[in-house]
Amino acid sequence: MLMPQLIDRVSVDDLMSLATDQGSTPLQVGSVLLLDTSGGLDQRRGLEILGRRIESVPRLRQRLVRPPAGRGRPVWVDDPRFSPANHLFSEPCPAPGGEPAVLEVAARIIGTRLPFDRPLWSATLVTEAKAHAGEEVRDTSSSGAGDAASVSALIIVFHHVLADGIGGLAVLANLVDGPDPPGSTAPRERPGGGSGGGSARPIFPRPAPSSAALVADARTERIRSLRRLPIDLRRLAGAAAVLRSALRLHVKPSSLNRHTGTRRRFASIRLDLARVHAAARAHDATVNDAVLTAIAGALNRLHISLGEVPGQPAPPGKCGTGGTGDPDPGPGTIVISVPFPARTRTNAGTVSPR
Repeated sequence: MLMPQLIDRVSVDDLMSLATDQGSTPLQVGSVLLLDTSGGLDQRRGLEILGRRIESVPRLRQRLVRPPAGRGRPVWVDDPRFSPANHLFSEPCPAPGGEPAVLEVAARIIGTRLPFDRPLWSATLVTEAKAHAGEEVRDTSSSGAGDAASVSALIIVFHHVLADGIGGLAVLANLVDGPDPPGSTAPRERPGGGSGGGSARPIFPRPAPSSAALVADARTERIRSLRRLPIDLRRLAGAAAVLRSALRLHVKPSSLNRHTGTRRRFASIRLDLARVHAAARAHDATVNDAVLTAIAGALNRLHISLGEVPGQPAPPGKCGTGGTGDPDPGPGTIVISVPFPARTRTNAGTVSPR
């Protein structure tokens, strides 16, 4: 008899993500990988390889189940109906091709809400992403510039509750880093967790936790939460302080705080990482600091170009973590002001934040 899987509930942070996933755009994380296919592209084999590598990330074969009232937070359970065919897709790149066309496809796919009756991810192989009319898709692989006519793209989408930005990178590493050894195949599963090759592999699918187990686990979690009550109350007080300050803000209507539709458009910007490092170090900052400053500067210029008054406080949102002074602050909001003085020259070049 197979033992039920351990109860794996979503965290409080994940629960907040699920509760706030109500806007015009789903709370999903996407990545676009440009692939050098100068050696040819076997779509069927490529998707088969992805299908095998899925087994190295158990979460990709689990779906989120909301138990009835009194049985605690949603839980991750193995999906007995899981099939890679429900998650792996392929489509040709629309004309005229090139990176802008790939990003247009990515905007459509990432903006399409993933169904919750299956694992919350998808991967789409975009073929024939070659450039037209003299436009070249840049190849970022170590093999060199590459041929514009031998580029494809892989668009991978996760719901934020499955993986955040950092967690998504770890998932990508399991799916796409390095080639499969020649002739490698996925070992077959057998009762007891073993395989024909003798390597131990977990049984799939494992039985979902019983209703009684969920009730008992929820009761235990409530007892633990009583022990965390002092910390949770301090966090709640910090959050209330942030909300009170937000209610006092009067933000003028602008192009950045109005209701949005479902359509999105993506663009890419390439920078020399060494120069970004140098500019950040010159100001005792990190690469993240440099990126956030560049984004704030771009928004500042956008305001000016639209005739709007820059420098207005931004409405609070999920733009940071912490801010409550607690040693384990968890999710929260930090509203910061980024000053834009005159042009600053560094050894890495000119930084133009204004």
